[in-house]
Amino acid sequence: MLNNRSIVCLFFLMSMVGLYAQNKQLLYNFSEIPQALMLNPGGKLPGRAYIGVPLISGLYGGASSSGISVYDAFEDGEFDNMDQRLEYVIGRLDRNDSQRASEHIEILNAGFEIGGIFNTYFISFGLYKEADFFNYWPEDLAYLGYYGNQGSTGDYYNLADANIKGEIVTVLHVGLQHELNEKWTIGGRLKFYSSNMDVTSTNNKGFVGSGAESDQIFYGDAVVHTSSNERLKEVYRYIRDDIFDGNVDPVSDAIDLHRKVFAEGPFITKNLGVGIDIGFTYEPSENWSYSASILDLGFINHKDDVRNYVVTGTYGFDGTNSNSSDPDDLFQVIEGDFQRTDNTDSYTTMRPVEFYASAMYRFGYFRSNKPCNCTTSNEPPSAIGLQFFAEKRPRYPQMALTAFYYRKIWEPLRIKATYTVDKYSKTNVGLGISTHFANFNFYLLADNLLELGNLADANTLSLQTGLNYVFPVKK
Repeated sequence: MLNNRSIVCLFFLMSMVGLYAQNKQLLYNFSEIPQALMLNPGGKLPGRAYIGVPLISGLYGGASSSGISVYDAFEDGEFDNMDQRLEYVIGRLDRNDSQRASEHIEILNAGFEIGGIFNTYFISFGLYKEADFFNYWPEDLAYLGYYGNQGSTGDYYNLADANIKGEIVTVLHVGLQHELNEKWTIGGRLKFYSSNMDVTSTNNKGFVGSGAESDQIFYGDAVVHTSSNERLKEVYRYIRDDIFDGNVDPVSDAIDLHRKVFAEGPFITKNLGVGIDIGFTYEPSENWSYSASILDLGFINHKDDVRNYVVTGTYGFDGTNSNSSDPDDLFQVIEGDFQRTDNTDSYTTMRPVEFYASAMYRFGYFRSNKPCNCTTSNEPPSAIGLQFFAEKRPRYPQMALTAFYYRKIWEPLRIKATYTVDKYSKTNVGLGISTHFANFNFYLLADNLLELGNLADANTLSLQTGLNYVFPVKK
């Protein structure tokens, strides 16, 4: 049986460990990297064809939490036990804080040029697996689950604070890009989704309130959707038995939890869906370039091992005090006063739509290291610009603004430096490199470099790397 702090610990753990960040500002428009086409199917091409090295062509992960960092909660010498950490976290976070966890592994990614002299097309295709977790911090529920509400007459705790989305998805995709003319390039991508695991609880309503004396009032209109329910229960049991009953180690717990939720389970399920990406690049002159894309316009229908937990109605019960010497579990007390209903009805979730836009100005001349010091390319080697990112989330969009500098150092080496402002950080400086040797493209992209001295104290981190073989454009 879970103790009275279980629900708080669960949100706390998911807030403190994991992998983050959907905004891939370093990769967007980095056209020498083939994976940039995944962010804009109408982007510029890296070559005549490419093939990613299976399983290592696109690896992505990071960590992000607004309001608090791992270091804040686990700083040595600051806390004697988990209870003190929980009290600190509950006091620091509010319902506007959010946590993200995301990871992306490419299994296959390839593309090649097709068409004749006057019609140039490029087709790309592949398969990847992605894990994503997002939640708003449940301020009222965390306080209620930890402290209880006995004696807090007139206080109301909002059940709408329960807002969580977690999933693991396998994606098969095929894209087509077309150069209309020297100025316009357009493209689209068709995606087929298979959800390996899902938990969704959004748009909840209700409250727990305190009436006269010890009488409590519960009004609920909430639902938790789950698919691959048995697998979810296995992950839940792991968190409860292997983490809560032992000592918390953020690093090892993150690794073990990652293996449990990402690597295990069926590859393809009956939870199927479809979606599209669209994008374009417009270059009115040699110096100026504009682009935009919309990703994941789609849905998934869940019907494999579905279990929906539904709470509706108004109920009364005695107050609880989570800190008493013999505490009652708040949720068991509530459950004793009303009938929770379960069902196995299929449900549909919409994909978290993403939007990218960019304006870029190129300048300079790339000269050789030969004695003549002559120009070797008509394309300017340097560029500066702005990028905008937005992602649809339950309450309001997550947005970010990025300023960047791009430079071709020499033929085999390109860099991109970024400065990003978003909800999680106002000092996010990133750097990406792309190298080409013997037609192999290796890239490494990392952000929030100012926090390298203490990564645990960073509110946002991301790292992306990969290796591809690129067939160069014919001279």
